[in-house]
Amino acid sequence: MKHYYFILFYLFCNVFIYTFHGTIWVYLFCFLMFSAVVIWGSFDIGLGYFVHSLTHKMTKIKEAALTFDDGPTEFTPKFLDLLKENNIKATFFCIGKQIEKYPETFQRIIDEGHAVGNHTYSHSNQTGFLSTSKMAEEIKKCDEVMLQTGNLKTRLYRPPFGVTNPNIAKAIKLTGKKASAGMSVRWTLLLKMRTKFTGKLPKG
Repeated sequence: MKHYYFILFYLFCNVFIYTFHGTIWVYLFCFLMFSAVVIWGSFDIGLGYFVHSLTHKMTKIKEAALTFDDGPTEFTPKFLDLLKENNIKATFFCIGKQIEKYPETFQRIIDEGHAVGNHTYSHSNQTGFLSTSKMAEEIKKCDEVMLQTGNLKTRLYRPPFGVTNPNIAKAIKLTGKKASAGMSVRWTLLLKMRTKFTGKLPKG
């Protein structure tokens, strides 16, 4: 993880400052820069600061990976219809509680050939503050719901809010997941696109 290398760099800077009798303001500046990088790395999963994430892949043709978070919901069948109509496959990062609420929709996602990823059991607002064990429990519980409901296992995982930190990184490693980043497209955006561009989503 880039985080550990940056910590070593930060410590080296402090030793360097101490050796050359830097002022307290130089120490403060280094600390603020270190804090800024850590915060940035926590909220931008694409940087791969705490975890290695899947953000892109070289292909022979121009194509994009379409992903959806936080479902299934009462609206999921609407964009499943759109995807089926236009022969498009997507990846759905599902929440365990939502799967329990809409098991038929979850099964439809699987039956129609879409990929599925783990988005934790409860999508807690405290995600960034959970311990490693609590985070691992969230991931494992979602896995259990997926297996019980759709007889499905997945290695894909997207952290709620795209937040990462050392505890989340350890939980991902403990549960054998692969973190995924990228743009999340909501069903409302798809419906707006369909209306704006005279009724059709591009195929492929």
